[in-house]
Amino acid sequence: MIISGTVVPGGVVTTELPEIVEFERHGGVGVWEVMDASEFFLDDEARETGESHYERVAGGVDIHATVVAVHNAEGLGQSMSEFIEHVGDKWSKLADAADTDKLAYVGEGIAGSMVSTKIDADAEIKSFNVTADAIEWCQE
Repeated sequence: MIISGTVVPGGVVTTELPEIVEFERHGGVGVWEVMDASEFFLDDEARETGESHYERVAGGVDIHATVVAVHNAEGLGQSMSEFIEHVGDKWSKLADAADTDKLAYVGEGIAGSMVSTKIDADAEIKSFNVTADAIEWCQE
């Protein structure tokens, strides 16, 4: 379930990342793609490991913006409200701790908007339907 030991541009070592989460660097923008929101959120180990990775990497001195893309949020079903509550609490704290200038959230349908409206952080926040658009905005 966990992959380890990947070195990304800028010298940041990613030591743990759930298989359902992909991470890329685009210059000073860190991009996390949660491939299946229901699997990520309902698996405590995956969620905690992914959030810990975000906290370590996004807080790096050479990251100025982050993109979090959440796919298959509709798979959460009845757990959607619990997921949104968790986002509002935990992800807001993670975003503030990262101290980045911009936060972009990507999701199909209203998922990205729902996530971005629940984040209370000291950064410019915007939601998108397409990851490439979010990356472009973060790089401006």
